[in-house]
Amino acid sequence: MSERRAVLLLCWTTPAEAQNVAEHIHALETRSRHDVRTFNPVDRADAAAVLDLDEFDVVVVHYTIVATMDRYLPPVLREKIAAFRGLKVQFIQDEYRWIDAVTARLRKLGIDVLFTCVPKSELSKVYGDRVPGLRTIPTLPGYVSDELAGRQTPPIADRTIDVGYRGRTLPYWLGKLGHEKVEIGDGFAARAADYGLVCDISSAEGDRIYGDAWYRFIGSCKATLGTESGASIGDYDGAVEAAVKDYLVRRPDASFEEVHRALLEPHEGNVVINTVSSRIFEAAALRTAMILFEGDYSGALQPGTHYIPLERDFSNIGDVARRLRDLPFLEALTERTHADLVASGRYSLDRLVAQFDDIVDEAPARARAAKPAYERARRRSAASGRQVVSRLRRTAGRLAQPIAMGAVVAGDTDVRRLAARHRSGALFRDLWRIAALRRAVANGSILVESRLEEEGSRLVLTSRPPGTRVRARATPTAIRQGLERRNLTDLIWNHSLVGEAVGLVGNGLVSTIVGDHGVRGAYAFGPFLTAAREQPELGIAVLTPLLRAEPDADGRAPDSAETISDGTDREG
Repeated sequence: MSERRAVLLLCWTTPAEAQNVAEHIHALETRSRHDVRTFNPVDRADAAAVLDLDEFDVVVVHYTIVATMDRYLPPVLREKIAAFRGLKVQFIQDEYRWIDAVTARLRKLGIDVLFTCVPKSELSKVYGDRVPGLRTIPTLPGYVSDELAGRQTPPIADRTIDVGYRGRTLPYWLGKLGHEKVEIGDGFAARAADYGLVCDISSAEGDRIYGDAWYRFIGSCKATLGTESGASIGDYDGAVEAAVKDYLVRRPDASFEEVHRALLEPHEGNVVINTVSSRIFEAAALRTAMILFEGDYSGALQPGTHYIPLERDFSNIGDVARRLRDLPFLEALTERTHADLVASGRYSLDRLVAQFDDIVDEAPARARAAKPAYERARRRSAASGRQVVSRLRRTAGRLAQPIAMGAVVAGDTDVRRLAARHRSGALFRDLWRIAALRRAVANGSILVESRLEEEGSRLVLTSRPPGTRVRARATPTAIRQGLERRNLTDLIWNHSLVGEAVGLVGNGLVSTIVGDHGVRGAYAFGPFLTAAREQPELGIAVLTPLLRAEPDADGRAPDSAETISDGTDREG
């Protein structure tokens, strides 16, 4: 056995973390033959500054750490990692997003080994020349835990549901692969009654099941549906995601097919990241038969051997129904799948840790046995009470929201004047949002792009982060005319490109979700626009700070190129 190495595992440990994520971290920490010590750098820049990475042989960045965001990986710690001369390892997921930014960060950190979910055939498209010299190790999004492998399951014959499934509508910009999770559920449910199948299938968010209740649900089903996880579109610079969000705030009822035709077709298949999911291992462990669209499933499954294949056009659903009534077939299928995926240990957490340990073995063992800086950093992190404070802030923030909403309206003279003329609960929901937007623009925390569209009938206000170029087209005169002529019928605020929430009090001390108009983080103003049409002077006073200024006395607009910027040339 090789000499033990000292390993620092940077990970986000929180009580709210999903069970499979917590199990992943716990396995690396407790089952490794090396000395693995965890540190949570999220919101802890002061404690991270105390760390001395030379106390360790290996530094590992877990996938719970978004390395491109300062909150998760503070600059002081990034600099320490970049300067560290030992082995640097990273686990990563959701590799279809921000590819350019992520690979740039990998280069700057000097990551040596990456545990990746990207299939071998696609690695060059995602990493390749972007991260020269990077060593990639295949890994999976989830593994079979000991608790799951040891669960007792009822016989197939005693299960009351033929097919149970919970899908989820994933962001359209993931492409056709992501949308299959909805398609398989909707398509099967629409046809199941013709074959007398008892089903409990839904993709509605409110019907999702969590924790032990989920295991009981799957254990009560003879079979469940499934698809590969991942994405069939790689978004290199965030432009695909931004374009889809921009489209959906204007057409909130647009179907996936419409958005795909309008925006996604040129990108479809540019990068295909298709993996087996933890849901597959759960079904195998609970001896529930799987009905799946055919795919690679990270090489773990074979059609007919481990699952019942379902054609994507559902043309063989009659054959699937007949197999579901063949109990001996289902029993043999589920026992074989359990043996190969679960009992074999091939996809266990122990197998993951053994693979990890083999990589760590390669690092020179030269770290000091004592870890005084690490212990000081841990004490400082605990003393700050950040997790407790954070929970208290969230609780206090929720309780204070109604008061904060009233305060943000009362503190804005223009908005308050409009509120005094029209007292209604529906209008108030609009007014606190527009007051919060005005304040964010005034204090420079966001910039706003304004566009007058659809022959002047729709005004779209789009939040952009500071430091980006903003193309602003709407002027107060144009908006005034739209209000007075009553042909301005839609007003939408799209904050989703900056975030989902808006601050009400302090620096995010109290904040709340902007809305969910097409995408989370967008909002459509109705009552405000009605009130503004009735009193155009008040309405234009509220909107003017969010619009392009009028031309000056020489007839030149201050943003004659139809752009305003804070001095940078970076595109938003």
